[in-house]
Amino acid sequence: MEAAWHRRGELLRDIIGTDAFFGESDYSILERRWARPTLDVHGIRGGFTGDGAKDGHPPPSAQGIDAAGARPGPPGIFEAFEARVQELATPGVKLTVRAINTDPPVTAPPVVRGVQAAMRALERGYGKKAEFLRMGGSIPVMTVFPAGRSAVEVVCTGSACPTTAPLP
Repeated sequence: MEAAWHRRGELLRDIIGTDAFFGESDYSILERRWARPTLDVHGIRGGFTGDGAKDGHPPPSAQGIDAAGARPGPPGIFEAFEARVQELATPGVKLTVRAINTDPPVTAPPVVRGVQAAMRALERGYGKKAEFLRMGGSIPVMTVFPAGRSAVEVVCTGSACPTTAPLP
């Protein structure tokens, strides 16, 4: 199975169009992307992006930064991050750093009844056994109903494939 995941990592590299990935060499690219703590910048907006000349007066901008798999982090980590961002800001730039979601990461064990039922349904629907893939995300309800310790089981499933063929 490890070789199959390595091939999927190579496919991801080809789709992205990069020569190499960087990061923790002890982990595959898929593990680094989906199961390890990350600091992602997303949702960047601001400035004039249309055709033509740009003036020198940028409007307000906004960026989203997600520390997936690292929340809530060790004591003081948010304050240290905020201080570093303020330190790096260009003089005259006003910025605000806010913590929006501080839910801790959750690992759902694959042995709970709901997950096993979902696996059987996926196999029946797709005609082949589904594979587990550890991924991260920001789904606050996952901390409300801890897997294996709650009367309610939350099951997350997904399907993704770079081709037209769906994968369970």
